Amino acid sequence: MRKLWVVIGVLSVTACSSGVTRPEDRALTEETRVAKRQQQIFERDGYCDGCNLDVYGGHRCGLTFPCLLCGREQGAGHVHEIRRTCGSCGLTQSEAHVCDDSGNCDQCRRDGRGILVERPCERCYRMLKASSIVGVTAYCARCNVEAAANHICGKTRFCLSCLREAGDGHIHDATRLCVSCEEEVAIDHVHDRTAYCRPCHRDAGPDHRHGETIWCVRCASEEVWPHGHH
Repeated sequence: MRKLWVVIGVLSVTACSSGVTRPEDRALTEETRVAKRQQQIFERDGYCDGCNLDVYGGHRCGLTFPCLLCGREQGAGHVHEIRRTCGSCGLTQSEAHVCDDSGNCDQCRRDGRGILVERPCERCYRMLKASSIVGVTAYCARCNVEAAANHICGKTRFCLSCLREAGDGHIHDATRLCVSCEEEVAIDHVHDRTAYCRPCHRDAGPDHRHGETIWCVRCASEEVWPHGHH
């Protein structure tokens, strides 16, 4: 009878341990899920005889190439961003990278030597895995270039330093694109009222005089500097 209870106990422990999911098993399951998703997309979008590749939707032979990380077609100068979030201190680190072939790229490859390997957290130094991959640019078939959000065909181009679309007269870390006005502006911009002044490095309104007046958002007008009251 005692031996019978020992056998039952061993079988119970074995059954319980078989239901435990190890971290490496979860990672394998995630890779399998992503692989199946990519396979389904490839099967849906088809095979390009000219490029000899399984491609995504919107493929243009000789101009675009499938990005396996972003899950879409890419052109030359494609940029994606790798993000790592620390579960201990909550810090999120991001790393943008220009990649023309995610399958063979020295930084993006999945063989343990690329950008997807673990990196230390800059705050608590715990090793972090890549938590998400975000496509910063997408292929614009009309302009035949990689473009970011708010792209305006024929008027804007992607700025690799600022990681966003930029118009004529763009200045790094000083101006940004106003989609409504379709031009580069600064902080405190007001549509159809202000425009960027390069000598003053800020947006200026009508009757602006370099070094003498400044645009006041509350007064909605150019005021003589220093402007201490409203």
